[in-house]
Amino acid sequence: MLVAILNGLIEVLYLIASGIAALLPDTPFRFESLNLGVFGQVIGLVFPVGDMATHMTLILSAFAMYYIVRWLLRLIRQIQ
Repeated sequence: MLVAILNGLIEVLYLIASGIAALLPDTPFRFESLNLGVFGQVIGLVFPVGDMATHMTLILSAFAMYYIVRWLLRLIRQIQ
């Protein structure tokens, strides 16, 4: 009896988790193998290196732009 209750509880938790996972969008990354031998192919299938580099470049550019604008605004305020 206890096994049946636990199985039912696990089934309900599985249905809830799969329902929540179905609501999530597809990943924006493309998982492709890299041309760096066997190890590179595994890394390319697990981590989307090219897309991650693109996203990191965009994020760092946004941070740099923020600090440049902030510095310019401080410079303008000191001149006035």
